[in-house]
Amino acid sequence: MNINFTKTKETILGSLAKYPSQLLSDCSTNNPVSVERVQHFKLLGITLSHDVRWQAHIDAIITKASSRLYFLIILKKSGLQTHQLRHFYLSVIRPILEYCSPIWHHGLTKAHAESLEAVQRHALRIIDSSIVGMPYEVALSLTQFVSVHDRREQIFFYFHNYSVFLYLPPPPST
Repeated sequence: MNINFTKTKETILGSLAKYPSQLLSDCSTNNPVSVERVQHFKLLGITLSHDVRWQAHIDAIITKASSRLYFLIILKKSGLQTHQLRHFYLSVIRPILEYCSPIWHHGLTKAHAESLEAVQRHALRIIDSSIVGMPYEVALSLTQFVSVHDRREQIFFYFHNYSVFLYLPPPPST
């Protein structure tokens, strides 16, 4: 297999990132080739950072979800009912806020968690304008939504309690 060194990137996770990049040998030409070192990269929709923090990932999530809020505003102006706006949020925007959350949930800072809640808080004000000015917890109970943090906890504990071993056949009897 030939490696395309112009598309190949490297990231060193953790404290070894301070060391310079190694030259690799191109097998087809036997020439030394330098590979670009990047600070963060996307793998299966998760932005991984060299410092093993989630700031870049949370920024990407918030940017993507916030851009979808624009469509929620357009739908509201078009005259959609509250239940239809709610359905749009639950099926289009909230999955962005929850994607692969069992992986990154426990690495969040308080500021990260608040940023994610702010997206949902904004969506709730778009969906139901009668909750504008209310405390977030009251708005959640009136709209029958769950906080983003609580949803991540539910998802994490669902996957944490799910065990492959429950579905293995019993050991053979002797």
